[in-house]
Amino acid sequence: MTESSLDRLRLAFLPVMLGALGVLAAIVTTLAWWRDVMPVPVTVLAVLLPGAALAAARQHGATAITRHLSSASLMMLVGLLVLASSGTHLQIDVHMVFFAALAVAAGWCCWSSILVAAGVVAVHHLALNVLYPAAVFPNGAEYLRVVLHAVVLVTEAAALVLAARQLAKALASAEAATRQAADSVLAQRRAEAAAGQDRNLEAHRQRRLGEVVAEFRDALVEIEHKVERETGGMRETALALSGVAERSSRQAAASEATASATAQNVLSVSAGAEELSASISDIAGQTERAREFIAHMTEIARTTNDEVEQLAVVADRIGTVMGLIKSVADQTNLLALNATIEAARAGAAGRGFAVVASEVKALSGQTMRAADEIVSQVEAIQASTRRTVGSVHAMASATQEVNALTTSIAVSVDQQRAATQEISRTVAQVAEGSSEAHAGAVSVSRATQETRRHADGALSASESLKVVAADLAASVGLFVQRVTTDLEERRGNVRVAVDEAGFLHVGGRRHPVRLVEVSSHGARIAGGPLLAPGDKVEFETAGGARMPATIAWGEGGAAGLDVRVGLRHPALGGATGLAA
Repeated sequence: MTESSLDRLRLAFLPVMLGALGVLAAIVTTLAWWRDVMPVPVTVLAVLLPGAALAAARQHGATAITRHLSSASLMMLVGLLVLASSGTHLQIDVHMVFFAALAVAAGWCCWSSILVAAGVVAVHHLALNVLYPAAVFPNGAEYLRVVLHAVVLVTEAAALVLAARQLAKALASAEAATRQAADSVLAQRRAEAAAGQDRNLEAHRQRRLGEVVAEFRDALVEIEHKVERETGGMRETALALSGVAERSSRQAAASEATASATAQNVLSVSAGAEELSASISDIAGQTERAREFIAHMTEIARTTNDEVEQLAVVADRIGTVMGLIKSVADQTNLLALNATIEAARAGAAGRGFAVVASEVKALSGQTMRAADEIVSQVEAIQASTRRTVGSVHAMASATQEVNALTTSIAVSVDQQRAATQEISRTVAQVAEGSSEAHAGAVSVSRATQETRRHADGALSASESLKVVAADLAASVGLFVQRVTTDLEERRGNVRVAVDEAGFLHVGGRRHPVRLVEVSSHGARIAGGPLLAPGDKVEFETAGGARMPATIAWGEGGAAGLDVRVGLRHPALGGATGLAA
């Protein structure tokens, strides 16, 4: 019995336990009020203990907490019963209810519940024997009696624990056996159903195979006639192909000569294009160098123009300075004249000053003449500088025009070079194509000759095909006859469903298998190693009989054995109708 079944047993015992708690609570309450032994506390406890067990049962069912709580409540109610019977000569006899209640707790088939109940009794006796002896024994505290009760309680608890464990194991074993028996019956029914399906499927396959063989035989006759017709047509086609190959061979020879001449001409054109491309490349190089030189001259002219413009600016500045010098000389001359006049007024006292003024005047005159000369020279320089600037500007403009023209020439030369290179590449490709055409013409000539040779071979093959077709028809007819014979033999065989152990010997190793079906020339097994159809093995029955076999099929952990020497098995002696 599984754990779920044990739980069902405990659920069935749950109402019994709750009923026992209710009955015992009613007895305790009645006795406490009748004997007037603390009726109120006893009544409260007698109500709370079953109530707690009932609440646990509603919330948890027959689980461990309910079993333990109900067992403890049962023992506590017995303790209250002993308390309610205090002062009577029956109090010591009421202790026997503890042992009866412990036996009731064993109805849970739960050894832990028995231990909980025994523990509650032990605590009850030990605690009250010290705190309130009259609630336990009529004559007060008696340790010897406590020990005696403890020994009896432990002995009973041990026996009940052992019995509960053994009962649980026995129930589990019984449940396992029942389940195994049910599984065996179910497996047998499934095996019988599968065997019936296999037999029906095998019969259908045999009928279908017979139909296929008949259709194959009819199709073979039709194919034989068609082969004869096609063989005649093939011979005519081979003859026509031979004539076409002869004409193609002559045309291919002419094409080969033409392609060869074309290839030579194209190669000559390609060489000329390459020389033209080299010349244009040289011109492009010279043009590029001229353009670079002119660009350099343009840069020099630009630099010279800048320097001449700077010179003109400097000449203008010199003219300005000379104007300033001339102005200073004029002022100096005027001052010298004034000094001379003042010296004349001074008479003899200003005579020396007059000499100095005269010298200053003379020096001022020389300065004026030198300044005029410098100004005239500067003006000449400025005029020359302006002419130089104009010439440099004209040269720079001409240089830029030459540079632009040279650049345009270089671009044109580059374009011409690219066009020439493209022509050279195109001519090279044409030359390559001409060579390939020549090679293709040669290949066509060879292929034509090969075609002619194959046409002759096809003509010979068509003659041989007639002989092969006749041989094939004879072989297939023999095959159909053998298949038909095998089908008839299989329909006469008897198959018997079995279920026993066996062994399969493969490559010197012994593998355990299950023999599920036998017939006079084969068997079906389950388990064993993965094998392929055609593998050679040796099968050993449970009785030790060994025989060589061949794997006929293998699928999904099962395999079929072909035993041509005849399978010897006791079940075949009483078989009555499992057709193969």
